[in-house]
Amino acid sequence: MSWKTEHGKHFEVPGLIDYMVKEGILKDISWHNDTKPRFVIEDPDDDQSGVTIWVDHPIQSERELQGEGPRFHVQAGEIVGESIDEIETDDLEKAVTTALEYAEKHITKAPRIHFDKLIKAWVKSLVR
Repeated sequence: MSWKTEHGKHFEVPGLIDYMVKEGILKDISWHNDTKPRFVIEDPDDDQSGVTIWVDHPIQSERELQGEGPRFHVQAGEIVGESIDEIETDDLEKAVTTALEYAEKHITKAPRIHFDKLIKAWVKSLVR
């Protein structure tokens, strides 16, 4: 399934996240029973571990905490269960950078891509 099917286009997941899914950096594991779309960088050595990026609704009043809480929540550790590290932010760059940095440090076969290179590749893909 995809976030659009499970949660609807009104969640307006940033194009960069969709690009990361298309490029195989993130996997869309969104499920309708979750309150918001969810994307992971999987650990190929441990299918229960990785980095998860949750993307909440762009409009504050429509978010899970109804007007409170940031748009992005990044969890590192178990995909389902206890996370080791986590951050919450409204800043897409901070969310993606945190996820990529954690994956680079803790997942042996994680994609080695930094935010600035990712942005350049994404923008280049839009110019077609």
